Parts: sequence; C-alpha cells; structure tokens
Amino acid sequence: MLSYCHLTLEERREIYFLRERSLGIRAIARALNRSASTITRELKRNMLFDNGSQQYNYLYAEGRYLNRLHAQKDGKFCDTKLTKYIKSSLSKRWSPEQIAGRIKLDHPENPSMRVSFCTIYRWIRLEYLGARMKQQLRRRGQGSRPKAKRFPSVNLIANRDPKVLHRQRIGDWEMDTLISAKRGLSGVLTMCDRKSRYCILVPTRNAKNQLRVFRTIQAVAEKLPCHTVTTDQGVEFSCYKMVESELNIPFYVCNPHSPWQKGSIENLNGLIREFFPKGTNFRDVALHEFQGAMTALNNRPRKCLNWKTPAEILLEDTGCQLDEDFGLACGNPVHMPREWSSP
Repeated sequence: MLSYCHLTLEERREIYFLRERSLGIRAIARALNRSASTITRELKRNMLFDNGSQQYNYLYAEGRYLNRLHAQKDGKFCDTKLTKYIKSSLSKRWSPEQIAGRIKLDHPENPSMRVSFCTIYRWIRLEYLGARMKQQLRRRGQGSRPKAKRFPSVNLIANRDPKVLHRQRIGDWEMDTLISAKRGLSGVLTMCDRKSRYCILVPTRNAKNQLRVFRTIQAVAEKLPCHTVTTDQGVEFSCYKMVESELNIPFYVCNPHSPWQKGSIENLNGLIREFFPKGTNFRDVALHEFQGAMTALNNRPRKCLNWKTPAEILLEDTGCQLDEDFGLACGNPVHMPREWSSP
C-alpha cells in the first residue's frame, strides 16, 4: 500500500498534461505511482466549469488546495468543556496520550469528548491552551526530528550573476512576505528592485499561496525588466520551478535562517512597518492604504540614490512609470494565460 502524502504542484501539472493526452484515470495513477482514487478525488474537487464543459487546471487546483490547507478551522477547540478537561489533566502532569485514552472512559456516552494526542500536542505548541502549558510536559517538546529540505535542487544566492551583487541593472528583484497578526493568514507580498529600490506591494488573503506569488512575478515581468528573483525559503516560494520553466526567470534563495543575504527587501519591510506596525491584521487595511504606502515609498528620496527617488531611477533607466494601483492588480487572474484563468 502506498504511503499517504498530499499531491505536489509538479504532480498536478503532470495530471494536467496527461489528461491533455486523453489518458484515463488508472493510466495517470500508474504514471504518478498513485492510487486511482487519489486522482479521482483530485479531479472531482478541482474541476473548472466553463460554458458547460469541465476542465482541469493545475494552478487553479494548487490554489484551491492551499486555501483548504491554510483555512482557519477552530474545530473542537471551541468546545470549552473539552479544553477545560485537557487543561485540568495537563495540570495533573498527565501526558497528551494519557489524556486522549482516559477521556473515553470518563465520557463514554459523549462523542464530542474525543481528541487525539496529536491534536493536544498541536494545541500546546500553538499556545491555544495557554503559554505555560508546555511546561507541564515531561520532555517539553525536546528531540524533534530535522525537517526535510523544502527547496531541493534550487539555486542558492551565492550562484547569482555578479551584476546582481553590484546592482548594475534594473530587474534583479528581491521578494518576501509580511504576515498578518497572530493566527491570521492574510499578508503582503513585497518586491524590491536592487538597483532602484523601487517597491511593489501586493495584498493577499493567503500569505502562503504559491499561485499568488507566481501571478505577481508574471505581472511584474510583463511591465518591467525581470532578470532574477531572490527569496527566502518560505513555503509560498515553492513555485520556483514553475517560475523558471514557465517564465524563464532565474530563481535564487537564501541559505536557511539568513535573511541578511537579501538586505534590500528586509530594509523595505522595515519601512513598510512605519505604515503598518506589527500586529496589524491586513484584512482590515483598505486597498487605498496599500496604494498610499507604495506611492510614498517610491517617491521618498534615498541617500543611496544620491537623494533621487526610486520612481525617478526607474523612469530614467527604463522609461516606465507605473500606475498607483499596479501592486493591487499584480495577483489578479487577468495576468494569467487564458487556459489558466479561473472563472
């Protein structure tokens, strides 16, 4: 029996192309070494309906998958009786596994009083039960396993062209994400050109959405030079293979835990915090406020530019002058090829 794991963006892309060749469900499953039922569920969940016909689009499917994955779900945590039982048991120095087993004996007739020990550990780690509950555990979360590499076979920042390092041209972009307040999923994708320091702000309802990152880079490449993109190793940038293959833009990432390697975007994020302090819930920020912040930053004199503004440097080098609402439009479906657009 095959081990369980979620479909990846590359697998969804393969499903798309195999369907274009009119292969059946079982043939696709054999090609991906997956169960036929997995392929069936994937197609059933993520079909696009256009003029009465059904189509499968791998980028649309990936976007829906990420929305489902990161959707806020309170679940059983809202059951105050259950959480009170867990807190009381943790205060007695019971382990989460002991709690999950004992609760069935204490409440045999109440199906809502059921919880797995993995869920209890997760609630403790996220501090849903209080900041001090982790201290009730005997091992306190020690001995965790090392994580698998999130970005296999990716170009590291040390392999970039020297022109990028010395800021010799417009079009070498650094990219990052500002996350909303605690337990919030909204955020802002930020981009900064290394030479001109021109910035682009793209508000997004799901800060971990790879599809929004891809759309943003695509929209920027349509309007401005885009020679390279540099990011950290956040999960939202796992679309780097798609950027390189579909847009033909070299993609580089920093070493883990080394944000200083992309100093331009880190400095920009600090400037953005003057407009949106830490703790801001970006879902509560009006679109015109993002426009105002982007306009103000791009028209602020910079010492590193001999007191010129980023907008002036961009205009001198490229002749481009973007509209104020460019950042708000970057992630919209209109910038995707027609066959990728969602209805």
